Amino acid sequence: MIGATGRYRPVRAVIDNEALTANLKHARKLAENSRVMAVVKADAYGHGLDAAAAALAGADALAVASLDDAEILRAAGWARPICLFAGFFDEAELDTIAALSLQPVIHCFRQIDQLEAWQSQQSISAWVKVDTGMGRIGFSLADIARVRERLSAIPAVAEINIMSHLANADSPDDTTTEVQLGRFRSVADPWGCERSLANSAGLMSWPATHMEWVRPGIMLYGISPFPDRQGAELGLQPVMNFESEIISVRDFNPGDSVGYGGTWQCPEVMKVGVVACGYGDGYPGMRPPGHRYGSTGSTHNYWGAFQWITSALICVIYRPVSVTVSYSGVRTARHTLFPADRSIGGLAVTAVHFRVGKGRYRHGQDWLFAG
Repeated sequence: MIGATGRYRPVRAVIDNEALTANLKHARKLAENSRVMAVVKADAYGHGLDAAAAALAGADALAVASLDDAEILRAAGWARPICLFAGFFDEAELDTIAALSLQPVIHCFRQIDQLEAWQSQQSISAWVKVDTGMGRIGFSLADIARVRERLSAIPAVAEINIMSHLANADSPDDTTTEVQLGRFRSVADPWGCERSLANSAGLMSWPATHMEWVRPGIMLYGISPFPDRQGAELGLQPVMNFESEIISVRDFNPGDSVGYGGTWQCPEVMKVGVVACGYGDGYPGMRPPGHRYGSTGSTHNYWGAFQWITSALICVIYRPVSVTVSYSGVRTARHTLFPADRSIGGLAVTAVHFRVGKGRYRHGQDWLFAG
């Protein structure tokens, strides 16, 4: 799948859905005794909801943040369970949730009040969320007994399962996960229902958190959930390549400054190029020091470091294998800003997600970013 930012602009995101399928298989192998709820919130982390769902056809369920995304998945033919992480905001949504057989997350007493007031012959299955240490949404441990009692008395609630969310699972030496696991089991085990605790980091490094359901998210897209490890080290395949082309290459001398404020100066005779990509294309305006990108073409093969980014351009400092590259030769190459073979943290997902907006990916066609 290819996403482009315009008919004439060379910036594009290339999505490898086979890699997405492979990462799902890897997640299932790591948690072979659990069912997999694949997280496709935020338009599948910017990768395109429809196509991502097709690539994740082997999942036991999908999870989204919004009712809108759930409607899209049902319209696309997804027939297995869909979990709504945000639950519902008012009683009016419950008819749609029931009609689409969605499983909302119940995380506050306001939602229980709305379920009790709901007048319907339909029923729903739901997930109760308990806060074991994340400190965001969810019932307190002390409230769970009352939650269970009230939900069990509502005829429209057919099945209740329980989940929580890990806060520090990306730190294998942090004891917070063990504390959260103990808290969760203290309320979930006596309930006798299905349980879900593991996110991507928990799935990969805390086997005790796997339980009946695991919820891989960022790892499915080839990104490591750990700050000190790359996806490839963990057996993950990057799903997105973000590419563009160079529109200018100039020779600079030692001491010549580049970019706003002249904060960077050339340490040697070198070439400076400008890539047709910037935050107007969804690329983050700030990159970490030393962030690298790949460039490949018939006349050269080298790596560069970003120096400044504007709404439409990125300035790149080159240390080429060959410095005799002509402008025409450079122009024909594709430049990988988020390289598939050199996964860099969460950048490949985050950047394109900035520009997803209301647009939709379409298989085999260019996609215009519509913010």
